[in-house]
Amino acid sequence: QNALVEGVSVRNEDMTQMTFDDGYADIIVHQDVLEHIPDYQAAFRETFRVLRPGGKTIFTAPFFHELDETFVRARLLADGNLEYFAPEERHGDPLSPEGILAFYNFGWSLLDKLIEAGFEDVKLSILYSPELGLLSNGCPYPDTNMLPVYISATKPM
Repeated sequence: QNALVEGVSVRNEDMTQMTFDDGYADIIVHQDVLEHIPDYQAAFRETFRVLRPGGKTIFTAPFFHELDETFVRARLLADGNLEYFAPEERHGDPLSPEGILAFYNFGWSLLDKLIEAGFEDVKLSILYSPELGLLSNGCPYPDTNMLPVYISATKPM
């Protein structure tokens, strides 16, 4: 399904149920999306399905290096209601003026979940370069100056 974003038609896929065939893509890239998916592990499984053997996923997500386990902020219940475990947090969204709900604060266990989904060569890299202006991820919360990270993983051959 396509969405209109600032007058431009943009393909809009549900990362937990993509419309692509098995082994369709060489690479899947997403930026700051994962924390907004109620079942991010389903998104990992679906990404794995859509990638060809040897394919890569590269993504960014808010990452809290002090957390061993990912903190669940909210969850979607079977009846469609939400259960909150922390104050509601919304991030900017060009499709919705009220923003989009963040379900997770990701910690180190995020990397384990990629491995559980079947990925290998799972890496977290820091993009830090004062010369290029890469100092943080731009998180607006003064008590959470997260480093700019990206995560990569490969589907085995």
